[in-house]
Order: sequence, then structure tokens, then C-alpha cells
Amino acid sequence: MQDIAVTYGYDPKNKEERVFIIKCLQLNSADVVGKKSILKELKSYHVSEGKHDNMISQIQGWREVVYNYRDSFGWKKLFQLVPIAGILFGAVSNRSQLKGVAETGIMQYRKRRILAKLEELTQQEQSESGA
Repeated sequence: MQDIAVTYGYDPKNKEERVFIIKCLQLNSADVVGKKSILKELKSYHVSEGKHDNMISQIQGWREVVYNYRDSFGWKKLFQLVPIAGILFGAVSNRSQLKGVAETGIMQYRKRRILAKLEELTQQEQSESGA
């Protein structure tokens, strides 16, 4: 996710960017209702950067991501007890999880960049028409 952030011109060391990354990870592992809520929050992320002070929501996001990956890791370890099946299950599981995270990250960063550019163009048009 950090590589994707850098690719789209964002600094993953920034606190706000880390929250965005966690929200993307949370989006990847959420159910349908959770995804709607997270998408709504991410939609306005480019507009209100630096104004995300809802600490309870951020902590809940961290908790959900950690629990999801903990559970996933637990299942992989459990299946490793069965020699060949464990290897196959782990490989398939890791690949699908990585693919899902990458796809979510790319789509959300692309969407964020497009919305920011549209807003920038709208502001330029308004300033030119007002001048």
C-alpha cells in the first residue's frame, strides 16, 4: 500500500496518509454495510485532508484490520498442520489477499487523485470566471 501511495504522489510517512491506507485495508476486509460506510468516508478524503479527527473511528479501523489479518494468519497456520494442503491453502490465500489489497489500493488512490484533480479544475474555472 505504501508503494501505491508513493506511485500516486502521496507520502506514506504522513499520519493522514497512514489513516487512508488503514481505511483501504479496512475496505478490503469489510462486509457490504461496512464497505458502504468506508467508501462514503473515503469519497470526501481529498477535500478534508488534515481534518480527520475522529479518533474512535480510526481506532476501530485499526482494530478491524488487525483482527481480520490475525484470523487469516491463524487459519493459514492451522492448515499448515496438513503438509501439502497447508502449502497450497497458504499460497492461494496469500495470493488472493495480496491481489485484493493491491486492487483496492490502486482503485482508491486513482479515485482520490481524479477527485482532487476535478476539484482543482473547478476552482480554476471559478477563479477565471470571477476575474
